Amino acid sequence: MRFYSKLLIFLALFALSFAVAPSFARADHCGAPFQTNGGYFFDEFESVEYINGLLAVHFKLKTPYNDGRAWYSDMAFSSDECGNGSTQYLRKQVAIPAGVRYFSFRFTSPTHFEIWDDEAGAPIPLAACIDCAQDVPALPGYYEISFYGLIDGGASTFSSSANRISQNAPDPPVRDNTLPAPPNCQPFQATGFFFDSYERAEYVNGLLNYHFRLQTPYNDGRAWISALRLHDENCLEIWRITPGGDF
Repeated sequence: MRFYSKLLIFLALFALSFAVAPSFARADHCGAPFQTNGGYFFDEFESVEYINGLLAVHFKLKTPYNDGRAWYSDMAFSSDECGNGSTQYLRKQVAIPAGVRYFSFRFTSPTHFEIWDDEAGAPIPLAACIDCAQDVPALPGYYEISFYGLIDGGASTFSSSANRISQNAPDPPVRDNTLPAPPNCQPFQATGFFFDSYERAEYVNGLLNYHFRLQTPYNDGRAWISALRLHDENCLEIWRITPGGDF
């Protein structure tokens, strides 16, 4: 079995931050289609398309309750593994103009969308609905977004299917193959909320590359510590580099 190198490299990773409660999210590729709770306000209708390469999701209100009353919109993000993608609080109060049944959430960039009056073919004016234009977190393009609607404390709700914001967003850089663990060495291990159980090792131009993955939604830019240990061919540690303290 081939060794990673004459001196084996061990990378130790340690999260500095504490976990926070995630928001829930569901991904269409995980099998969650559009649904309502059968309430009086949101109708059983969803239509998804891409306009100029950006997501547009269409919905419908029931009559006679489409009278301009306010309701809450919300959204959630899911990673490529269907995990929670963001902990940001994104619920806003919005209103569709009285008499309008058909409306949509339309992205104008990967981080901004507008709520449209589909019958007028135009965005709802901000003077009538200040939160009918919103920014969303800048997340990897392979994340998926779901929209939610709520009125009267849940008397009527909807949850959309999950879709990528950009039609041609690249897939996640997941690698299927890795180098085998050398004899006498422990295989890769990850514990806790931050580091995922994913390691891929390969040689690129004759030099070792390691690939790891963080768990969502905690991949939010928080700091963590890395350390390096060198081992001999029997996997006995002979040298280490740490930024302080000990592993």
